[in-house]
Amino acid sequence: MKKTIRAVLQEVKGFIITNIVLGLLMVAVLIFFESEFIEKQISEIFAISVEIFVTLFFVFTQVALVIGMVLIRYIQNKKSLNDLLHEEESNELEFKSSLRFDHKLEKINKDLEYSVIKTIAAFSNTHGGTLLIGVSDDKKVIGLESDFKTLKRKDADGFTQHLTKLIRNRLGDVIFDHIAITIVPYQQEMICRIDVEQHEEPVFITHGNQEEFYVRTVNMSISLPVMQAYSYIDRRKNKK
Repeated sequence: MKKTIRAVLQEVKGFIITNIVLGLLMVAVLIFFESEFIEKQISEIFAISVEIFVTLFFVFTQVALVIGMVLIRYIQNKKSLNDLLHEEESNELEFKSSLRFDHKLEKINKDLEYSVIKTIAAFSNTHGGTLLIGVSDDKKVIGLESDFKTLKRKDADGFTQHLTKLIRNRLGDVIFDHIAITIVPYQQEMICRIDVEQHEEPVFITHGNQEEFYVRTVNMSISLPVMQAYSYIDRRKNKK
């Protein structure tokens, strides 16, 4: 699963806590078995006590390790756009030609917006994934210019604002802790990349007075009836 920086930071939380405890134990041991020779050398070189030296050394080391761990994990998990464009649609990857402009009908089609929302919800309820808008099913880069022209603000910021509003209205604000939206230039075109993490709680789409539940199967987002949806949710919780 492609993970956002929030997910990586969550993974290192336990690492930080464990090493803080180990560091405190190390300082306590050094204080207890204090060596006059070591203390004298440190005091002469750094003009600080051995306790302060050990504490500062530990803190700086842990900060460096955490930063390195975060960067490495983030880079490893986040595939490049070029890599994704060489893959086929799957359980964790989908392409959409546009957000709202129907290239066949040559006009705005709100069903396309709903299709994007369904994909995000399905990724959230399954194993996460990446949605690329501005790329056709056959991996041809179309770009977002046609979508831009349909918006009041006809640029990438206007696109992002419109998409954010759609997501908020359909999925709620809590979803934003688990997705990352970026507009990426590629071959003189712009592509919207949406990286979605698996959500701990079920994500429902608000559709009028009803709620719909979608999951990802192979390369499709499918709706589950109410009973199947809650059965699926229970099975997923039992696996944790």
